[in-house]
Amino acid sequence: MKYILRISAFFLLFIMAACGKKGPIELPTSESYVNPGLQSPEAMTLAITDLYTYFYEFDLFSSEESWLGFSKDREIRTLLYTPVEEDLDTDSTVYTLKLKIKRAVDSASAGFTLYPVTKDWSSTYINWDEYDDGESWDSAGGDYDPALSVHGTVDAAEGEFIEVDITGFIEYWKTHDNDGIIIVPDIPASTDMSIVSFYTQNADSEDDQPLIEYFDGTETQTISVNSLLHIADLSGSQDTRIEQGTLALGDSFAPGMTIDFSAVDFKWEILEAVLSFEADESLLKALFDVDTADIENTETLIYAYSVADNSADNFDFDDYSTATPGYDSESGRITLEITGVLRHARENGYDIALIPKSNKYMLRYIDLSNPSIDIVYRKNITDYEEEL
Repeated sequence: MKYILRISAFFLLFIMAACGKKGPIELPTSESYVNPGLQSPEAMTLAITDLYTYFYEFDLFSSEESWLGFSKDREIRTLLYTPVEEDLDTDSTVYTLKLKIKRAVDSASAGFTLYPVTKDWSSTYINWDEYDDGESWDSAGGDYDPALSVHGTVDAAEGEFIEVDITGFIEYWKTHDNDGIIIVPDIPASTDMSIVSFYTQNADSEDDQPLIEYFDGTETQTISVNSLLHIADLSGSQDTRIEQGTLALGDSFAPGMTIDFSAVDFKWEILEAVLSFEADESLLKALFDVDTADIENTETLIYAYSVADNSADNFDFDDYSTATPGYDSESGRITLEITGVLRHARENGYDIALIPKSNKYMLRYIDLSNPSIDIVYRKNITDYEEEL
């Protein structure tokens, strides 16, 4: 019977984790935790002795969205390619590039300029320095013809299309190779986030996908955009490093914490563990789709890893768990249920680190502050096991 009660306790923890903890940690009141042969559950806050952020290499390939702008001094440009026929009418027909905005952060008045690309680039290997595998741009960030340019602004809201007249590009490609278009942001370099992202050809809904639209004299026609992707200047972000005393959650960033487990006797059992921290709520929503005003419908997953090696040269993850963020409205703190991974970290003397889903494809970045790990534990668990 006692064994059944013990299993029920873990089942309850599983239910709690699945539902997501929305407030500060509290002592459990369920009868599943009550057994005359056991100590009553107690709560404590574990001491965090070190904070750091580990950085590792990006892998910017063409996912569901393409970024444009600046992220912490890193310039981001968008490239697109679409096949067009050389005999398209450009005397009486307007050709409009339509890109649907997925996210926008501090970019309401952001400007950008479109240029024709002058290299036959590979969507598989393209990056800030190379247009193909082992083939470098003449100028880092992409080669383009400055003689033709079209300026635009981000004058639409999220979920709406921006439209740019690219009739001049259609005419240009009648006498030049069509190597696509590069979009360059016309805003000052920003140490914060100033980005807009567009749905790509990989968007789930065809209604979100980029296209070129024109009227052929009879009806509206469309041309599909075959590739829409982004490249970024990562020259200042290539070194693997650990920044002591900082926590930054983002793509290719893993905020880590060293925890002092000495207050928890090895004989005691950790029943529940919750990590909480403070973060800019507007950036959480814009960059990570965590809406603290509608936390019940948040589907974003955050991965919590135990860290087998926290050195800068050999940083290595081990076990992990996933959690949907919760929110404590009274304290304004984000919460993550990390019971399983904390147990593993304690057993092995490991650190804890966080990673967002799709953690290498975009350039999100957000500072975390004042982390806290609160646990519910029970003493003398070994005495109970001896009775089984």
